[in-house]
Amino acid sequence: MVDAARLLSVVLIAGALVAGCAVDRSGTVVALTLRTVEDHGDGFHYELFATVNGGAVSLQKFEFRVPAAEEGTAFRKEVVDHFDPERVLGLVDGFDQFSLPIGGVRFRSPVDLRAATGLFVTREQDGDTDPAPEADVIMACTLAAGARGTLSCVLASPAEKGLGQGTATLIPASDGVNPL
Repeated sequence: MVDAARLLSVVLIAGALVAGCAVDRSGTVVALTLRTVEDHGDGFHYELFATVNGGAVSLQKFEFRVPAAEEGTAFRKEVVDHFDPERVLGLVDGFDQFSLPIGGVRFRSPVDLRAATGLFVTREQDGDTDPAPEADVIMACTLAAGARGTLSCVLASPAEKGLGQGTATLIPASDGVNPL
């Protein structure tokens, strides 16, 4: 009887440990390659939105900056979180030692974006508390279905702007391959 109680205790403790190590598989991983667009200017930043069920959903506010150690000689720029500039989301306009382009931005959104139909980047004024996107769309794209439930597109500036370009892929947490 003591062995059965001891075994039950071990099973319960092991179950609690495994449950405590559970990985949250909700949301979506957003992966971007971007070529920098016009300087957002003092008092402004960029914001990435997804179109979901006909409405705009904010995914990330960001800025471009030259790393402090490379000012004046930079061949790359960091993409940083607008609210936490120490959080680097990725690189743009970078080149490796062989002059090949490098860079990419990756972050996790808590939003399930499997129903998203498009993405767009706007230029937003700092301190703006209105969740609606500004009309100044810098880049946009229509998402297309890919393998394992991914959605992808090529971001491009409206013809009259001709400023930026890039690619975007939305990777659902439920794809079974990509860790979040």
